[in-house]
Amino acid sequence: MFELGIAGNSGCELSISKINHKLAVVKRSSSKHYSSRLKLQMQKQELFAKECDLKNIVIPNIITSLSEAESFEFTMEFVHGSGFDELSLQCGKQTLDQIVDALKELLTYEIEKSPITTVPAHIFQTKVQQVIKNSEAIIASGKLTDSTLRALKDASLKANVDRTIPQGICHGDLTLSNLIYSKLNKKVYVIDFLDSFIESPIIDICKIRQDTLHGWSRCKSELRHNARTTQALTYLDEQLAPFFSQFDWVNEHYDFFQDINILRIIPYAHSEQVINFINQYFGAKK
Repeated sequence: MFELGIAGNSGCELSISKINHKLAVVKRSSSKHYSSRLKLQMQKQELFAKECDLKNIVIPNIITSLSEAESFEFTMEFVHGSGFDELSLQCGKQTLDQIVDALKELLTYEIEKSPITTVPAHIFQTKVQQVIKNSEAIIASGKLTDSTLRALKDASLKANVDRTIPQGICHGDLTLSNLIYSKLNKKVYVIDFLDSFIESPIIDICKIRQDTLHGWSRCKSELRHNARTTQALTYLDEQLAPFFSQFDWVNEHYDFFQDINILRIIPYAHSEQVINFINQYFGAKK
């Protein structure tokens, strides 16, 4: 048995191992605090893998899990394919259309499983106050622009409203970096499910447009993006925007949820690129 460490995210350590002669991805909590969250994320992925029977989407199966006093880990099947950063530099319109079809199919599934519900304002108030509290160090650093600081204040006011949206299931972190495209079967594999403060398809719509419209992947990518990548992102957004706008709850609530989505990055903004991304997003909303 061998184990190879790879770049991890948030509170997880990632590595590649072999189980029964097949490659597997190992996700392990890096702290006792994150173990309960990682277990919820595994359970969400497990549920999607079991119930989400779609033409263009595949959810990697969970193979094993192990809970210990100070940590939690699980393994899932390894996916051979390309991430969007790599894919966008070489793919054509047909591949991008396949990604669009896959995302529409997944979101349609989520919407069908999420009845329209009125979510009470206190859910949003709690989330916004949590973001503000966790952002105190960055606020004190003076790195946030007046536009971003004003957005934090405005979010507190906008959170004082009940909102009627579909509520039920979502991926939780449906950015392009969590998609793997397989050239072998022309399917999109969805990885890295995340627990969210509210389980709603509008969370996933915001995450997708965080990339396609607002350029999050260009901020985070270690690969050099070029005009081809920008064209690919623009094309994806142009194809997906009409699908999103057919829903009244998207048109009414998108701006609020996208602002919350971007604001919640602030406590984790440890690089100049990420702080610039946040400031540019709110600067463009003047």
